[in-house]
Formats: sequence, structure tokens, C-alpha cells
Amino acid sequence: MFERLTRWENNDKDVADLIEEKSDFDGLTEAINRLAEYEDSGLSPEEVQELAKAKADGRLVVLPCNVGDNVYFLLQELDGEWYVSSPHRTTEIGTRGFWTSAFPLEKPNAMDDFTSWSELGKTVFLTKEEAEKALEVIRGLNHEGV
Repeated sequence: MFERLTRWENNDKDVADLIEEKSDFDGLTEAINRLAEYEDSGLSPEEVQELAKAKADGRLVVLPCNVGDNVYFLLQELDGEWYVSSPHRTTEIGTRGFWTSAFPLEKPNAMDDFTSWSELGKTVFLTKEEAEKALEVIRGLNHEGV
């Protein structure tokens, strides 16, 4: 870990109090605020450089969820009716997608289901609210087509 060079005054995200209002160097306040935000990340300069290089090389991927997060599926009954699933917990994340188990786990040794990242926002959602909105759209389309 590195030694912190900045501090927030009164938990306020503004260090302008550390500098006189009429500073001769116009960008000093902004520079100090940026340094403070960087230090808040807790990353070392080497880690930041490694992430920047990975981003430049196209190797940096920001995943939309973490292991342990819940996701919701849009599923269709045999009679054709659509519904939002109970929460499924992500158990593993990979480059092509993620694995989930029904939550709460009724069968502790049950196989996890794999879902491709391409299904996110189509049939799989990060919140129940998003899934319910998509369900309303599907139901609306089904009624228009009748």
C-alpha cells in the first residue's frame, strides 16, 4: 500500500479549503481533487498502469454482475404464458457467460445452469424490476398479435 497524500475535509468531496480561492495556478484544485479520487480507489500506481494497458490492449472486461448476485429469468410455461423466475444466484462467471443455481438451493448437489452474456437484457435480468418491465412488453406484444 502507498502513503496517502490527500485528505477530505469533513468527509466532503472537495479539497478546495486546502487552497486559497484565488490561487495563481488555476488547475491546482482540480488536480488535487483528481489525486484524491485516485487515492480513494486504493489502487497502486502499478495496478492502475496494468489496468490501463489491459484496456488499451482490449483485454479489460467489466462484468455486469458478481458471483453471489441474483438474476431473474423470463420463462415460458407449457401453455405459452410468460413469467419471471424466482431469483437464481450466480455461482461462477466466465468469459462466455455465467452459471446460476436456483435460490434458495433446494438440491445442494444440483447442476448449475449456464447462461450466455448475450442473453442479459433479453431473457435474463439483474433485477426483478427489469425482468417485470420486459415481461410487460412481451405480454403487450402477445395481446397485439392476437
